[in-house]
Amino acid sequence: MFNLLLPSLGVVPILVSGGAALLPALLAGAASVIALIFKPKALLAACKRRPGVALGVVAAVAAVIGAIFLIPTTASAAPAGRGGAVADSGSTSTDWRAVAIEVLRQEKAAPSTKPAATDTPAPAAADARPVMLGFDAARTSYDSGPAPRELTEAARYTDEIDGPAAMILCSPLVFGDSVYGGTAVLDPPSNYGTLFRLDRETLKARWVVSEWTDAGEKVELKGIFATPAITADGARLIAGQGLHPDANCALVCVDTASGKLLWRAKTPLHIESSPAIEGDVVVVGCGAIEDPNDHTKLLSHPGFVLAVRVSDGKELWRYDVADPESSPAFVDGVVYIGSGFNGNALVALRSDTDEELAAKNLDRLIWKTPTKYPMTGPVTVAGDLVVAGGGNGNFVFSDPNPAGQIIALDKATGKVRWETTIGDSGLGAISWKDGVLICGSRTGEVLALDPKDGAVLWRKNVGGKAPIVAGPAFTGKTVYISAGNGTFLVLDAENGGEVLGTHFLNDPAKVGELGLTASTPVVAGGDVYVGSETGGLIRFTGGAVEP
Repeated sequence: MFNLLLPSLGVVPILVSGGAALLPALLAGAASVIALIFKPKALLAACKRRPGVALGVVAAVAAVIGAIFLIPTTASAAPAGRGGAVADSGSTSTDWRAVAIEVLRQEKAAPSTKPAATDTPAPAAADARPVMLGFDAARTSYDSGPAPRELTEAARYTDEIDGPAAMILCSPLVFGDSVYGGTAVLDPPSNYGTLFRLDRETLKARWVVSEWTDAGEKVELKGIFATPAITADGARLIAGQGLHPDANCALVCVDTASGKLLWRAKTPLHIESSPAIEGDVVVVGCGAIEDPNDHTKLLSHPGFVLAVRVSDGKELWRYDVADPESSPAFVDGVVYIGSGFNGNALVALRSDTDEELAAKNLDRLIWKTPTKYPMTGPVTVAGDLVVAGGGNGNFVFSDPNPAGQIIALDKATGKVRWETTIGDSGLGAISWKDGVLICGSRTGEVLALDPKDGAVLWRKNVGGKAPIVAGPAFTGKTVYISAGNGTFLVLDAENGGEVLGTHFLNDPAKVGELGLTASTPVVAGGDVYVGSETGGLIRFTGGAVEP
């Protein structure tokens, strides 16, 4: 689903003699390192994530010291790769290597996190339910509160270490007084990421975690594409990891108060499917790795749906489904999920354990309905319908002959109720509220459909040439959605999708050349939260609300 072909990057070391012309740049580097000294966590992460940059900064500081105090300094080479060590500057004023070693020593006793502003999430309401992509299986991404239309940016979270390089592809999760999510950083030929908990008002980080030690093994997070899920009590955050080329990833569960790893369920594949929780069970799709030039050629296991016990991480069952990159809906003990490339189907599975199914003499598969195209979009439950989008394109590329559809099936039988052609792939979640379905397409269009027959109520091209790969937030009257180029739009759902407001999410200095603004926005507590490709996570607020 998420497929990137990026050139390998090379680093050429350059040695330059000190001189007056270089002094301002060197002083700037020194200032950066001084800032890091007062943020030990940032220093450690910088050393691990960007050893080459860390080496260059330390060398710059050494040059400054030499230029100012006329004391010769030397710098030793740092090994390449994310785990490289910071070089010893040889300075008599500060032993940078000792600083890094001391930070490493301090970090051994705790997960790789920022200090938490508060250790305990707000208590859940008595009727609380798990929170996942879109809040629930209707995928409205709306909490039924005020819905502002005239938006003003109120706060922004940008990764302190990777800055605009840290993409927020998943949807924010708003729970209690916090916002949760994850990042993905492309660092060819690999990638990595973080999970985070932010203050809901200020978007200041309460914790950010990138790795743990589990049974003596260093566990480093790969990039986060899929939206995590939170248990009904707010105590556990469950996230899949990995982008499309990744193997040997895991479903991880962390404590929401601290970011501490509670368990991980390993998979030989990656997880671009957003987990769904019901009771003590979490389900997710583990997607196949295909040849990037030919989706019909598999480079891995074809894929499977994985079920894990929330309380202890024990695997309960796995069931083979071709390329289930789709995010499942999990309702009343039944899992509905799409089958992507080399699968072209929607399936319904019982969530009972193998032993329970054997005792009842039941199969896990309830129904399987073939579709025209790979079904990689999240599944929505709209009353007695199962609705999903698909097509022959993915999040990065359209097919040379693009095609896509929205399809609705009878929830009980899997019988096709209707199909609507949308021109190109429908990859984001489909929102259902007040008798209307809202979806986006790689054509750049937002569409409103009648759930009775799939008729198009209105369609509006708001992306121009930019595809829409994110899902909408939908209040019944207002639609909030992003185009792939980082344009965030507010639409009037009662007036043909009229554009009420436009905002740009990405960093102006790094506008987002990949077109991967894929985060589904969330409307909660009268605010709107959305992630971006290069601009971090943004909180919008507004005085004027929908009528």
